[in-house]
Order: sequence, then C-alpha cells, then structure tokens
Amino acid sequence: MNGGSSLGAAEIDTEFERGLAQARTLGLAAIFTAGFVAFTSVLSALGIAAFLNDLWPAALIGTYEWHGLDILVLTDLTVLILSWFAVGSWIYRAHANFDLIDGPAKTFTPGWSVGWFAIPFANFVMPFKAMKELWQASHAMPVDSEQTAPGLLWLWWLSWLGGSVAQYGDYYGWLDIVGYAATSVSAACLIVIVHRINRAQPSMSIASTFE
Repeated sequence: MNGGSSLGAAEIDTEFERGLAQARTLGLAAIFTAGFVAFTSVLSALGIAAFLNDLWPAALIGTYEWHGLDILVLTDLTVLILSWFAVGSWIYRAHANFDLIDGPAKTFTPGWSVGWFAIPFANFVMPFKAMKELWQASHAMPVDSEQTAPGLLWLWWLSWLGGSVAQYGDYYGWLDIVGYAATSVSAACLIVIVHRINRAQPSMSIASTFE
C-alpha cells in the first residue's frame, strides 16, 4: 500500500477527498500564475523584438544601465518565480494524492517530484520523469518508465528547457526572444496538464485498497 495502511476505508476516503480539494485549489493558483507567465513572456518577447528593431518608444528607453524594457522583463521574472511556488505546491499535492491509494509502486515521492527541479543537471531530466509518472498514475495507466510520454508533456518540457537555456547574455538579443516565446509555450502547456491531471485524479479508485 502506498500510504495510510493504518486508516479505515472511511478515513482514507476522507483524506483522499481532502487531497483532491487541495489539488484543485493549488491547481487554480498554478493555472493562474502560469497564464500570467505566458502573457508576460509574450510581452517580453515582443518588447525585445521592438527594441532590436528600434521600435521601442523613445520615452521608455531610459539609460543603458536601466532600460525601460528592464521593467517588463523584471515583471516577467517576478511572476515566473511566483509560479514556481504555485506549481511546485500543486505537484507535491497531486503526487501525495496517489500515495493515499493502493496503486502500483511509484519511483518519485511527493518531495522529490518537486526537489529534482533544484538539482543541477538532474533537473534536465528528472522533473519530466516525475510529471510523466504523475500523469500515468492520475489517468489509471501503468506506471512505466519505458512507456512513451504524451506529446503534450514533451512539448511542455522541451519548451521549458528551451526557454531556460536561451535567455542568457549581457544584453538583449534575438536568442532572448526565442527563450521568452518558448517559456510562453511551456506555460500554456502546463495549464492544460494541470487541468487534465486534476480532472483525472477523482477517478483513481481506492477500492482496491481493501480488496
């Protein structure tokens, strides 16, 4: 059993329903912040494109040390950081929900499903595997590392990696536009992923716990 073996059926059912409710609430926060990231990332990409083509409004240019475009980019970064906390909290809760039922053994604990994002180099692979496992478990699919992940998950993760590695440099360039555009795509995909997992999780049966 993945969790709660000392609890009765009614108690596990109550815990599971509470976990689903928490996942829905945290999911709304994740969707809201991801939507904001998608929006501000698009604005940042457009702003940088305008700047590079000398179309940025002269009144907003400011100085080289503090360009008006910096405010837009800083806003995007702030929203992105907030989304990390919101999405991380949802991922933890969604993984924990699966631990309340007697399903197949999982590779990732709720803590490590979030923690891998902070481990250098491993964070290029492990968070994707954890999300894939969460998707499989939530949709009552066999938890199988060899099974191909849905295209939606691949698009989310590859665009996230693209956005993460592209936005580097001393000043604004065309690579930044690619990075912000990729981040926007990733955030949009994440909105769909959160929605579909939250919609699928209530169908995870706990009946097998006592069979």
